[in-house]
Amino acid sequence: MEIEYIRNLIVDNLKKLQETYTFEVYFFGSILNTNDFNDVDIMIIYDSEIEVQQLKASFRNIKNIPLDLNFYTRIETIEFNFFKKGAFQKII
Repeated sequence: MEIEYIRNLIVDNLKKLQETYTFEVYFFGSILNTNDFNDVDIMIIYDSEIEVQQLKASFRNIKNIPLDLNFYTRIETIEFNFFKKGAFQKII
């Protein structure tokens, strides 16, 4: 399965939420380096717990792709310096 197909699937599933919330979604991990991956690592940056619940519900609509969802607040991403530690590719 190709990264572009997965990206489009995620974008399509989260479109409605983008109208209400200001979350960000990123790929990271092996999907950035190979098409031979076991799961798809995704980092979601959110502002409120309500967003998390809505996002989880939307991601449940994506079937047959093993997703490893990692939720972090904006403050956590700054505190942990995520973007300095590894490669990330923005989806939304």
